[in-house]
Amino acid sequence: MIGSAEAMAKVVPPLTARLRAAAIAEPELRGLYEAVYTAFRRRRSLLLLDLQSQVGVGELPWIQALQPWLGGDDASKRAASEALNHVASVAMRAFPQTILPNKLIKELRALAGGAGQPRPFVDELAADIFMGSFSETYLRAAQVAARLLSGSLYERYYGLPFAQVLNFQAKPSEHGVPTSPELAMLCQALARSDGQGSYVARNGTVIEQAQILTTHNLATLFEDEAFATLMRSQLPGMAKRCFEWICARFQNLSGEWKAQMQLMKNAAYAWRQMIFYLSLLRADEVTAFGEWLMKYFETRTLIPFAVWCVTFGLACSVYFAAT
Repeated sequence: MIGSAEAMAKVVPPLTARLRAAAIAEPELRGLYEAVYTAFRRRRSLLLLDLQSQVGVGELPWIQALQPWLGGDDASKRAASEALNHVASVAMRAFPQTILPNKLIKELRALAGGAGQPRPFVDELAADIFMGSFSETYLRAAQVAARLLSGSLYERYYGLPFAQVLNFQAKPSEHGVPTSPELAMLCQALARSDGQGSYVARNGTVIEQAQILTTHNLATLFEDEAFATLMRSQLPGMAKRCFEWICARFQNLSGEWKAQMQLMKNAAYAWRQMIFYLSLLRADEVTAFGEWLMKYFETRTLIPFAVWCVTFGLACSVYFAAT
């Protein structure tokens, strides 16, 4: 019934609301909080200029008045932590090739807050309003990735200077939000923009590098030992499904150019997710993945020759980078 991570994001808010309201003893007040939270999450999400953000549900005066009763006990915190891991694991197992959408990230952020363990979850930025800077949250997410993936296939494949990222510092900005000029400069350097094309396209290349450096929330999730243990056995299958998804989509590249560009973008996301999963596997598991790739191509004679060349070449690059 739920066919995408975006659709899943629409059904998670009531769960978050119930967990957050569980410590409220008064049934009517508990129901009121759940209704307000769920309604608030149905509003349209907007990405604003100058690193500003929309008003959060916790900033509403009538919700602030309820804060002392909102899941401050240990049992509520444990429930929020378990729910965070469960929601994220379901989304990743069901849609391993898809990045977590902003609405779902918002719920994970709320659950992390309810667990008393704030984490640097980052949103997917809009290229048309990107101002060229990244908030401190993006730096913290990149540093989480650097600690988790230093020396890994992921670092080698994308040519990332993780040791350098660990030394970056956040600084006050004119927008009132701490930013990391060093991270922004690194993303611009890695993007290797030649100045051609529209500013939106140039912004997109810089944002892409930020997503690579932060792993777009994957490292933030897998840094948690309980989540990593929960997902460990799923990683080989998730990597294979990413590759199968990419090959299936490239069977048919017809349609208008915008649709083709969106397909290329989603394929790049899926490829990055696959590289991340492979980076957490043992050497023998990566070798087994390489052997599976060869057998996969032997049984896929309907793949157009040009697509076969591209995907096989990329597959070989992963195999040799890992070994």
